[in-house]
Amino acid sequence: MQPAQLRAARAIANLTLDQLAQDSGVGRATLQRIEAGSAPRATTARKIKAALRSRGVEIVALGDCAQGHGATKFEPNTQDPR
Repeated sequence: MQPAQLRAARAIANLTLDQLAQDSGVGRATLQRIEAGSAPRATTARKIKAALRSRGVEIVALGDCAQGHGATKFEPNTQDPR
């Protein structure tokens, strides 16, 4: 998970850091560190991705989108982009 991906995903989901922290169970300070460039632990990344997926946003890896790393929007429970 790249810092820009997390920022983009939060913007697409229209989530503040506090809202994502509440939805994911990951601390606000941890989210800030990730957005500043710290690599998240695997369990932390999974929690964040699950919270974003529940809002219809998927973080995509290099090769999964035309522009490289990024995030994409979908309708939750109807279309999983994976």
